[in-house]
Amino acid sequence: MINRALIIVIIIVSLGIVGVIGYVFTNNKLIDRPSMDEKQVIDYLYDYLMSRAEQQRIKYLPGTDKPIPVNESEKELIINIIFIGSIGEANKESFNEGEVGQFISVLNRPGRALGDFPTNTEALKRLAKYNGNGLWTVSIWGIWQVNERTKEVTPQNQEAAAHLKEISPKTYTSSAYRYSINYPPTWNLDDTDKGHVLLWSPDAKASVEILIRDTQSQQYRFTDQSAKDWVEAIVELGRKKFAYFELIRKEQIKNGQGLVWDLEYIYKPQDAAPLLWARHRSWFTTWRQYDVAIQASKADRDFYLTQLSDILESFKLSP
Repeated sequence: MINRALIIVIIIVSLGIVGVIGYVFTNNKLIDRPSMDEKQVIDYLYDYLMSRAEQQRIKYLPGTDKPIPVNESEKELIINIIFIGSIGEANKESFNEGEVGQFISVLNRPGRALGDFPTNTEALKRLAKYNGNGLWTVSIWGIWQVNERTKEVTPQNQEAAAHLKEISPKTYTSSAYRYSINYPPTWNLDDTDKGHVLLWSPDAKASVEILIRDTQSQQYRFTDQSAKDWVEAIVELGRKKFAYFELIRKEQIKNGQGLVWDLEYIYKPQDAAPLLWARHRSWFTTWRQYDVAIQASKADRDFYLTQLSDILESFKLSP
């Protein structure tokens, strides 16, 4: 006698649906079930939006270029207020209609200014709805689609699209040199020289330099050894050129983008200049070298480190 479980497997294989995430085979029916619940989807959207709003934490004293530390950006505060208000209103509606589920807490994300916020599961069902195929609709601060399988968040109306634009980094793309890089919306950019692009903070105390070097005309090909030699030459040049140079780190990194070397150092351009902190990352292709250097004064390093690191890590070479 053929095993019933085997028959089910054969049927599923014949339908071409083996391994489809989010589906279960029950009572001879293929059921689409979400892998997340309403709380998890709302928490994910909240965290997604807050992580972008965090990039705007640097503020300046009125009428000056002096940065001041803030625990929350204006957008983070707005997101908190909107999420609390929306969940609070959903709680009120569910209680008034006698629909009260399990009591839980939401928005309790690590490192956030907001603590746990109490709610009930029935209230959250008014804000997040599963549409099938891994897709959720969340109605908070606009209408959003959350794909639980790819973790992609997409605005579904003009309100949500406008909010996302306000908190998202800008992207600079060079079609000529085939790369892209993200930077905070308040930063400045100068790409007058397409092979030497500059980015800097509003107070000009943190900067990013992108320098492209083509070597095909000299018939100079980069290999593992020649890339390593070039990095050694950069370090030696720093020691000879600057009044002070201290190498903190030198390593080859693996990030799926070919030959990549990373340098971190402290230096003084001149004796009277303040100490500067920098990270210098080089990508080597067969005929081209990409250098991205992030920099701030040593005293301001911690203040700008998150923004600068995010910019550096966003650099991507195009196929």
